[in-house]
Amino acid sequence: MYTAIFMLGFYSPLIGLLKYALHPNNSKFTSYIVLIPVVSGYLIYIKRKQINENSRISFLYGVPIFVSGIILYIVGTKMGSLLNERDYISLKTVSVVVCWAGGFVFLFGTKSFRSVLFPILFLLFLAPVPTLLMEKAILFLQAASTEVSYIIFQWTGVPIARDGTTFHLPGLSIIIAPECSGMRATLTLFIISILASHLFLRSGWKKTVTVLSTLPITIVGNSLRIVGLTLIGLYLNPNIMKNDSLLHEKGGWLFFLVDLVVLGCIVALLKRREKKSLVIVSG
Repeated sequence: MYTAIFMLGFYSPLIGLLKYALHPNNSKFTSYIVLIPVVSGYLIYIKRKQINENSRISFLYGVPIFVSGIILYIVGTKMGSLLNERDYISLKTVSVVVCWAGGFVFLFGTKSFRSVLFPILFLLFLAPVPTLLMEKAILFLQAASTEVSYIIFQWTGVPIARDGTTFHLPGLSIIIAPECSGMRATLTLFIISILASHLFLRSGWKKTVTVLSTLPITIVGNSLRIVGLTLIGLYLNPNIMKNDSLLHEKGGWLFFLVDLVVLGCIVALLKRREKKSLVIVSG
């Protein structure tokens, strides 16, 4: 009931977020947003017994958090003309999440809040990644994918010359553009790794290892995709390198599934080690 009333009160920014996330020009990096409230909602729902048992009004903590969210919302509104659409929606979304958290603390208390801290913090992924951070991340992934791809090309024995992010092969030259950085896969796998760590692991360092592993997984996976497509274009079908070719446009999902399997194996291995540690301690 609280969430339904809250959504009515903040109807405008939430609809604006949804339209932005699903717009064809943005959905490449924002389509996951529609699943965030579903995941958080479920994680909060399964904790409903603890919430009800510890439920009590907390004016002292709830109101300041809610007011902070309102202030952030007003600041975002006032700064609308100074920000691009992504950053404007990101700031407004964060303010809405803070307001919702403040209202939750006010109605259910700090103990209930602590029991659902993760799903509430997980709601921050509703906010699109700020432009500056996105640009820096893309440049880093582009550079990393270029370096790893070059190493893999050398391992294959294919004659290759490199000029920055451009590779020259016999009869073919390719550019590792920002669009080839693998940012979409990295962002999605990063969010999944955080969720998987929370659900399946207990140790803080194992959770950290899982989340940090997304970076090498996606960089290597993206580099293998670049090399694989290039070799297919070089030796089998030159048309595969065109942007409108099915494998070039949609093939990233195949490699993402491989990335997902690798991440799953890492989580399973770390969870198994945790079980062994528990057995040794209990023994």
